Amino acid sequence: MAQLSLLDQYSVPSCKKDLCFWGVVPVKSGFLEKINTPAVSGDLSIQWLVEGKSLLTKKSSSIIDVAAIFTIKNKSFEKLRKDFEYISRFEFLEMASNPV
Repeated sequence: MAQLSLLDQYSVPSCKKDLCFWGVVPVKSGFLEKINTPAVSGDLSIQWLVEGKSLLTKKSSSIIDVAAIFTIKNKSFEKLRKDFEYISRFEFLEMASNPV
């Protein structure tokens, strides 16, 4: 219950007419080289809470520590399922291998 109330600081679009799912991108510790945006068939909405080319010092320890929150909508369940499978393996954040 407490964690759900803390998520109020993020705006998650509602899914009134379409099928949808939402998720969060966990924060990684290190130098964030690049932010990647996935190519999905559905309508993608992402609220980024980090910026590229920046040092991230906090690693996710809970659902509250996020780099982004996203929603994907689609009228087709099959297309939405494929987007879900794709997103589950997608690397949103490219971290530098040798931070400067």
